[in-house]
Amino acid sequence: MNYSIKTDEERIYVYLSGKITAQDLDTLKADFAELTKQYSDREWIMECSKLKYISSGGLRWILGLQQNLPKKISFTGVQPGVFDIFTQTGFRKLFNIERGLREISVKGCELIGRGANGEVYRLKDETIVKAFMPGVDLLSVEKEEAVSHTVFESGLPAVIPYDTVRIAGGRFGIVFETLNSKTLSETIEEDPERFDEWIAKYVDLYRMMHEKDGSDYMLPLAKDVYRRHLMESADWYSEEEMDKLMRLLESIPDRNTMVHGDYHPNNIMVSDGELIMIDLGDFSVGHPVFDFLATAATQANLVELSPEYAEFHTKMKAERIKKGWSELIRQYFPDRTPEVRSRIDAQIRLFSKLKVACAPAVAKGIPEKLMRDSVNDAKENLIPRIEELIGAIDW
Repeated sequence: MNYSIKTDEERIYVYLSGKITAQDLDTLKADFAELTKQYSDREWIMECSKLKYISSGGLRWILGLQQNLPKKISFTGVQPGVFDIFTQTGFRKLFNIERGLREISVKGCELIGRGANGEVYRLKDETIVKAFMPGVDLLSVEKEEAVSHTVFESGLPAVIPYDTVRIAGGRFGIVFETLNSKTLSETIEEDPERFDEWIAKYVDLYRMMHEKDGSDYMLPLAKDVYRRHLMESADWYSEEEMDKLMRLLESIPDRNTMVHGDYHPNNIMVSDGELIMIDLGDFSVGHPVFDFLATAATQANLVELSPEYAEFHTKMKAERIKKGWSELIRQYFPDRTPEVRSRIDAQIRLFSKLKVACAPAVAKGIPEKLMRDSVNDAKENLIPRIEELIGAIDW
């Protein structure tokens, strides 16, 4: 095992390499006893890109170091084997640990989708990458990667995540499997004559997802997700308005259904004629209305509020967005009368304004005017009608 040290006025950098075994501990303890005294006022950074292994004794050595330092030690560039050790032993809860990431560039790559917290690019090797917006931290990205693995393992047709990467320019991203394919939006726009065929598959996948029991998977509850979104949007509403929005949320029946959270044609790829879901970070467990309200937010309401932005968001013409929504309601509820479907449609459109109400939390990248319009839409068209929605879901 070898190490070297660099310092500046605020930090000490310790570059570790090789393997930390029991034979190294006496030397390490002696060397670092003096260093912790000399540099106890500085931030300690352990650079681990060349560290191949650390024993249990090495872990205890680190714990001993930390006891003599007022600031939490940070670890950078941690490679997979050592990262697994840190994870299994609970060190990730005790220290700032950053996994070593390969770096890629999206310069010159085709942008195939954009959402509130990231962009999707087709890379030159035909894999795709979700590039998160600046400011999204590594822990959040790793959580989305874990959710993506869970969804794929559930058996649903979902894109396979490969690894978390650092994108040139400072952002993080997740690389997904090779998909030499196009989004459902692109497919429909290029061949609108097959619209009915593709929408039928789109609805079938929606129904398949909602027949999947998500209680056996480590996924968040949709209600918890929306509680957090509402709390993050609280500055835009009065205390009374927040109380009404929370009561509406709590009134939604509990269900173990798996929900995508942002299901629309630009978040679905077409590969060999089959549909594959992407952008899986919002997957959760709850009543299907949480999926419908998210879909309606763009496919029904946004297209009325701002057709141009809806077309930009879903990459489809406004008339086909509207038709796709109508067909979703008709085909998803085939046994309901037209009158009942019309009532459910109107109900979902109103519920979708719950996501509109969360715009300050979930749509931070949208134009400021559209943000204000979204909040005002919720204030004017949802909050006054909340009482009629409470207890109204009967499907």
